Amino acid sequence: MVMVVISTNGCSPAASNHDTCKAVESNNQTFIIHKEYICFYSPFFDAAFNGKFKEAESQSMPLEDVDPAVFGLLVHWVYHQKFDLPRVEGKEGKFSADYEKLAELWILAQRTLMPALQNHVVDVIFDSLSRQDLWDGSNFGRLMELAGENDPTSPLSRLAINTLVYSCVLFFDAQVSSTPPSLAVSIMKGLKMNHAERKSWDEGIGGNSSYHVARTSEPRKQN
Repeated sequence: MVMVVISTNGCSPAASNHDTCKAVESNNQTFIIHKEYICFYSPFFDAAFNGKFKEAESQSMPLEDVDPAVFGLLVHWVYHQKFDLPRVEGKEGKFSADYEKLAELWILAQRTLMPALQNHVVDVIFDSLSRQDLWDGSNFGRLMELAGENDPTSPLSRLAINTLVYSCVLFFDAQVSSTPPSLAVSIMKGLKMNHAERKSWDEGIGGNSSYHVARTSEPRKQN
């Protein structure tokens, strides 16, 4: 569970010194965030804290089903437009990108209407995919499961499908058991196409922008 508490101290997203405006994390579950920041980047929080909902009166919001570690990544992005890559220990003590946390962050950004964060997460996933051997202790299967459960037609699901389809046999064998039924048909179609085209991973998966979410509007301007 996460509790979001709003701070109204003078600070805006345009501030030149972000170090003076950092969020404070308390008890590993409560996040005190400057209102100008969270509402600037998220129409979801803007409507909650500036509208007619009970959160506007309390200036707080409980998020029951959100991992504090994942919300911490969101907070860091809100203040710095980046976050440290979450990692998980795999085989033989090797560390790889934590694709489960990245998938949860993408889904949380979708829920809170933050397409810029969704696109940043995709860029981070894409960079990690191009750098490591996925079949060696990776938890990429969890990304596939979460993406399929959330929305099998989303850009995140398409990225998961194409990664599985165009990767090597070793990766496919290691991850196929994690494939959710909602993605199975799309994966079979992709395998059929790949068998005919014989494309490499780089050719088949395309650029990271292919999996970006369209930004229908800019963050609301601050006075």
